[in-house]
Amino acid sequence: MARLWDDLPPEVVENVLARLPVHALCRSRLVCKKWDHLITDPGFTSFYAQTSRRASHVLIMPRELSICRSIKRKRNWEILDIEEKRFYTLSENFIEDYLLRTNKDFAHFIPCMKFTLAADAGLVYAMYFKYETRRHIVCNPVSKDIHQIPEPKFHILYNRDIFLMLVDNATQSYRIVTIQLYDSHYTRRDQVHLYDSKTLQWRKLCKIPGDSYLAHSSIFLRGVLFTLFFDLSITPWRPKLCACDLDTGVWCHIDVQLPQPSHPQDKLQLVVSLDRLFCVEYSGLRRCRSSHMTDWEALIELEPEQAKQPVTVVIWEILLADREVRKVAEMPKHSPQTLLMGDPVVALGCGDSIVVSSLVAGCCVAFDLLKHCWHDPSTNTEHMYGTCMLDPHREYAGLVNLDLRKFGTS
Repeated sequence: MARLWDDLPPEVVENVLARLPVHALCRSRLVCKKWDHLITDPGFTSFYAQTSRRASHVLIMPRELSICRSIKRKRNWEILDIEEKRFYTLSENFIEDYLLRTNKDFAHFIPCMKFTLAADAGLVYAMYFKYETRRHIVCNPVSKDIHQIPEPKFHILYNRDIFLMLVDNATQSYRIVTIQLYDSHYTRRDQVHLYDSKTLQWRKLCKIPGDSYLAHSSIFLRGVLFTLFFDLSITPWRPKLCACDLDTGVWCHIDVQLPQPSHPQDKLQLVVSLDRLFCVEYSGLRRCRSSHMTDWEALIELEPEQAKQPVTVVIWEILLADREVRKVAEMPKHSPQTLLMGDPVVALGCGDSIVVSSLVAGCCVAFDLLKHCWHDPSTNTEHMYGTCMLDPHREYAGLVNLDLRKFGTS
């Protein structure tokens, strides 16, 4: 069998490997040094990105994870493949080895906290924290390449602020955007910052477009940053959609009538799938009272813990050309795909579907935009159950995009 592969022309081997799913491609690196060299070559990664196999991978991790309390638990990245309907794991042991090897502050200690902040096109942006020592890294979990980037000089709340990543595979570069959220313990922080791998520096990009605006959800579409804001000067909050040019830092308002939340605990989230912009609306989510609440949130009447009720999930499409919003689907309240109240949920476009996930409940459902139906995207969703320790009231469950077809050397 080995002789058969040795006799094949290199371009034939390359074409075969380029059509393997990512988990099989990772295992193929162990076959021989020749295959390992081929798979990690930048030319092959570009060719792999251009194959016809449709991207269908989602990285599912808690945004904030206490590593010390979960030593005996899995700390690796959980990957959902929509097409194959299965979960698999990408190890992150190489990051721990890198930190121990290159940072004497981490010697003999395992970092206390990990924040998986953003991901795009095969690269992951994460921050590892131990006491007062922080290390920001951008890595490729397939090729095991790591870039350690400078820590931002501005103040960040890692469990609240918005982080996004945009990878340009043509130039093998990436950008990271952070949007600071209002916090009652600090002065009003309404800055947008940008890190560019070409300059290796953070810089202030702009301010948010309105003094009373609170950034709620952001996403990239065709290289443009779209952000959903809530106007806090109006009760109930009024959602507004704006777009920002990363080169100029100029915002423009998109005049569309977005879904109006009826309660402060309701959630709206921007999602991109099939190169279209969507808004996922959740109602029925529970929250606990905290010092971060706004005046409207403080009006919530917190009830004693009760039996969980279904969360209402509605998907809307934002038609940018027509400046309209149309309802696409609503999740049935009594079905195998029902989400329960109290579960922090997040959504993301993946392949032809919009995936809605809750790490606490260990459930993951999806809406197929082409077949126009809800389905269970994986036959082994218990793979993600209990892999993290989350505050059930935390807003972020940690679902970020990871197109593993487009991995390139970082």
